[in-house]
Amino acid sequence: MDKSQNWRRFQSQQSWESGSRYWHLEKYSESGRHKVKNKGNMKLKAIIEKASDGTYSIYHDCEGLKFLVTGTGKTLEDAKAEFLQGYEDIKEFKAEKGEPMEDIEWEWCYDTASFIREYAYAFTLAGLSRITGVSQGVLSHYANGTSRPSAKTRMKIKEGVDRFAKSLSSVEFA
Repeated sequence: MDKSQNWRRFQSQQSWESGSRYWHLEKYSESGRHKVKNKGNMKLKAIIEKASDGTYSIYHDCEGLKFLVTGTGKTLEDAKAEFLQGYEDIKEFKAEKGEPMEDIEWEWCYDTASFIREYAYAFTLAGLSRITGVSQGVLSHYANGTSRPSAKTRMKIKEGVDRFAKSLSSVEFA
């Protein structure tokens, strides 16, 4: 990697089969999706993606952080553990250099296609359509990655799933 770009990349010694961590220091992105304005204790999104082969990857896309952490794994738990270990590794690295480090609480968030693939065992596309009000055909496009939902549609899906979860959580059995 060219040092004139003013960033360095480090990689853990683990293989892709067991999960890998990558992180960037000094400069992350000029065009990330989320900008970080306040340093200190923060709550940021860690985006979960489920690949077609069933493996998981997690990353953050917060512009303004001077590092990038990702985790991969055969299971969601493995990917989360790799992601969190990568974050701890970079905190340790920065502490050794005497640099301040942001305290971050990570909020786990699925991208829409990965959510649909992850919960396909519980929701058919027809059922998810009834719950969310988004057509089955459109949900199929999202699940297959042939199109991406707008922010409004993502919110519609989330609100529908939240309503359904709330109705399930209120169920009592005699």
